[in-house]
Amino acid sequence: MTPDDARTKFDDAFEGELDAATRAAFDAALVADPELKREWEAFYATMRLVRGVGLDVDTDRASVEPIVEGVHRKLRVRSRGRFYRDRFSTLRQSQLMVPVMLAIVAFVLVAIAWGGHRIVQIAPVDEPASSPPR
Repeated sequence: MTPDDARTKFDDAFEGELDAATRAAFDAALVADPELKREWEAFYATMRLVRGVGLDVDTDRASVEPIVEGVHRKLRVRSRGRFYRDRFSTLRQSQLMVPVMLAIVAFVLVAIAWGGHRIVQIAPVDEPASSPPR
């Protein structure tokens, strides 16, 4: 088995779906190529971590959002709430609309107030000429 053939079998080897003859050829390819063995070990470690987060590793069905949610959940649990305490970073996009809209409205109001201040300028009141000098 060539290293490229072995790389295509990584997923099947991880899932335990290789027959005995193919598994023997896969193991022989790992022993023969140290770089391939390092790649396999990295792949295996990554897949175990993904499984530890509690995700389905099938790339056709997995999306980025569950991965991010799983990582945030793990960080929150392991740090005992020290990270993501405000939960702002874990909100879905639809839940973020209210704070974002409030920020936009506040910015627009400040811009209108500043623009109005620049347009309406109050001239200083002149002192009456009849007042005695001091």
